[in-house]
Amino acid sequence: TDSRQKQPNSVFVALKGLQFDGHEFAGQAAENGASVLIVEKKIPKIAPDASIIEVPDTLEALQKFGSWHRSRWQGKLVTLAGSNGKTTTKEFCQTILRQKFPTLATLGNLNNHIGVPLTLLGLRNQHKFAIIEIGMNHYGELKDLTMMAMPDVILVTNVGRAHIEFFGTIEAIAKAKEEAYEAAPLKATRIYNLDDTHTAMMRARAPGGCRVITFSSYDRKVDVSFKEKLSTLEYTDIQGVINGEPGSIRVPCYGRQALSTAMAASSIALACGIDAPLIWKGLSQCKSGWGRGQIVHLESGARVIFDGYNANPDSCKMAIENFSKIATPGRKYVVFGDMKELGDLSKKLHQEIGELLAQTRFDGILIFGDFARDVEWGLKSKGFDKNVIISDNYEEKLASSFGTVLQTGDIVLIKGSRGMKLERVVELWRPLDFGKKH
Repeated sequence: TDSRQKQPNSVFVALKGLQFDGHEFAGQAAENGASVLIVEKKIPKIAPDASIIEVPDTLEALQKFGSWHRSRWQGKLVTLAGSNGKTTTKEFCQTILRQKFPTLATLGNLNNHIGVPLTLLGLRNQHKFAIIEIGMNHYGELKDLTMMAMPDVILVTNVGRAHIEFFGTIEAIAKAKEEAYEAAPLKATRIYNLDDTHTAMMRARAPGGCRVITFSSYDRKVDVSFKEKLSTLEYTDIQGVINGEPGSIRVPCYGRQALSTAMAASSIALACGIDAPLIWKGLSQCKSGWGRGQIVHLESGARVIFDGYNANPDSCKMAIENFSKIATPGRKYVVFGDMKELGDLSKKLHQEIGELLAQTRFDGILIFGDFARDVEWGLKSKGFDKNVIISDNYEEKLASSFGTVLQTGDIVLIKGSRGMKLERVVELWRPLDFGKKH
């Protein structure tokens, strides 16, 4: 779909978006090696050896092509939906499966109506498993993506207030998430998180005759149950039971979300037929990805918890609570950016974050974004009297000066939606091991 990529003997699909029309770049695609062009309107004969296939709708053609290709594949396919933790669960799961089995997984977060068929078209005979992430921000999207992917295993990690702008209530979000279970084939194994009220209710509505796997950190009558023994910035010690087999492991990942993610990934591996000992072994190799609770060391000797891949009220609450429990000889700071797609609830939910930040008594807070004043209002309403810097826009000077106070032993939590591009802050502070965005 990208005419700039040099791919000999490839198929170029001319998709139309809000900003670009792929038909205008069909010539460039042919020059870069595309031998087949799929279009929905007449275009000039691009090259003498290029074949042109005209269809009523190029996006629909791509989706049908992906689904058809998936139907011919003989491996086991997993689909992952949910408000939080999809991508990290996918990363954990592929780490476990790839110990012994070739596994395809969604690249980055290509989890929409374009990314899913493109991922499905990457399936090859050598792949034994595939983990496909599916996302949504409107009704019907998870239903369509699930039907396209035809999963053998399906999980909704949880239900939170991500994209609440488009739904209004968390109950409406839950209803949209449940479409994934409803659209899955009856033969598909359904995995349920019993620690989440909404997905636990979905478990009660699971169709009779389907295989069900459950996980929980509280309920012992489940297939996978873990408890957190110790959590530090560098690792989380976990003990529990997988399919009746007890074990314990050190997961090189930070925060309570590591517990839920580990249970979800273990449940998926169990559904795929992986034995408990191999699952335990795989967990010891699982790490957080770029921007998801990523620990970054700075030249100053301070450390950063970079959690700027995405943000919603629930993930922010967990990040702040996790951070508040970390012991450090130095000071604790927060850099916070807007949470996107909250609609009419934006002011209220940003005020709630401010109230939570005030209760945790951090040493200083830097806030960027359209709702920075609302976060500040929440801070002041709870009597926060430490240093607070706010700006309606990202300002490099503010970020840079904030970084000059950091010393050995200090820790900074950086949290905000992807659109805020808060990695700019980390890059200013001379990181030693930041790496590049996936």
